[in-house]
Amino acid sequence: MLGTLLLAAFVWGLFAFAVAIDASRRGDHGGFWAVVVLLTGPFGTAAYLLVVMVTDDETEDDTPDADPPETVRVCPTCSTAYDDPRDRCAECDTDLGPDDDHPVGERHETGSRWYCGNCTARVGPEVSECPSCSAVF
Repeated sequence: MLGTLLLAAFVWGLFAFAVAIDASRRGDHGGFWAVVVLLTGPFGTAAYLLVVMVTDDETEDDTPDADPPETVRVCPTCSTAYDDPRDRCAECDTDLGPDDDHPVGERHETGSRWYCGNCTARVGPEVSECPSCSAVF
């Protein structure tokens, strides 16, 4: 009897853990969903699955978006970013060259931490450039 209860509690906890991880990866509050599943068990898991099915976006690959440029040219004086390789900044009239090219990066959120998509260095949510690889967000 005790073994069965321990097994049920373990499985209950595994469901809560799995839902929390999935919710965090989707950008939801994993802790909230873990508490909901811990308190309500299979009903909370079913509620989470229902919410995911109803609110899940269509795949972003369905929309034809233009691919972002692989590098951008950033003015070292005023930090204006240009998609095309300009020789002069339109804002402050500073000369630009190949040394001012920076890779384009994405900032990824995992829980409450943010990481650079190019080099996986930890970055803050407010920074516009990775301090490790100089990728522009």
